[in-house]
Amino acid sequence: MKIIEGMPKYSRGRHYATLTLGIAFFVLVAARACYISMIIVDTGMSGGI
Repeated sequence: MKIIEGMPKYSRGRHYATLTLGIAFFVLVAARACYISMIIVDTGMSGGI
């Protein structure tokens, strides 16, 4: 983590903010994909397809 320690404080904050937003976006996309696949499997099992 020497690269982060060498940055000015505002850059470190921006880095962590970008990292947090990226992780949050990934989690939301993964949750949506799981929800959509659950709907597809549920519809297929009930004979709706």
